[in-house]
Amino acid sequence: MASTFVNPAVVLHRRGRRIVGLRQAGCGSEREARDGLVSLFPAGWEVRPSYLEPCEGLIVGLAPRLVAEVAGRLGTVAGFPALAGLADGVLEGICETLWRARGGSGPLADALGRAVVTHVLQNYAPAAAATPAWFRRAERHIDDHLGSPLSVEQLAAAAGMSRAHFTRLFTRQAGEPPHAFLVRRRVERAKGLMADDPRLPLSDVAAEVGFCDQSHLTAHFRRLVGRTPAAYRSEVAHNGPSG
Repeated sequence: MASTFVNPAVVLHRRGRRIVGLRQAGCGSEREARDGLVSLFPAGWEVRPSYLEPCEGLIVGLAPRLVAEVAGRLGTVAGFPALAGLADGVLEGICETLWRARGGSGPLADALGRAVVTHVLQNYAPAAAATPAWFRRAERHIDDHLGSPLSVEQLAAAAGMSRAHFTRLFTRQAGEPPHAFLVRRRVERAKGLMADDPRLPLSDVAAEVGFCDQSHLTAHFRRLVGRTPAAYRSEVAHNGPSG
């Protein structure tokens, strides 16, 4: 039965032999996948498996925004080719840990998902030109002033562009508009602060990363992370920091 992945994904073939057929725009290939191998499925590719024996596997969906964020940090293309039946012990190990954790959510799953994206882009993304200097200036300005109010005009000025031109180029480079990127970076910093000190009051966390108050932090944190800061902090306190 064929299926087309809406978002990019990595598949761990834990057990059993199958033939994996890949097709897009009339072009395709087939390759056998067996125990311990992995496959990379970009968005938009049709995948048609033929099972030669009972099989077991894990599909790790990759959020496009996370792929774009990691690619920006690494200076790579935010994508990878369709590849089936790869022998990649590192990627197999990360996915196997996810399997044993039974997927789910939480600091560990977040860290493992980011590790999957980082490894795939570092090892399989096509070669890319260095991150543009204007983007690095804007990103550095964000990181240096994360606890202060920041406007698109300020970021455009740091990049040396007009607001309209900056917004258009930034969205293309980062995969999301400047304000969304800024909010995401603030939430990531908040996660780091709570991992470093789970006892830090949430009101202090909000102020430190530039949210106007705790409720503002909670609203964006829940939207991006899938749970409240209090729930995340409780997990960190119980399980310890992760990634």
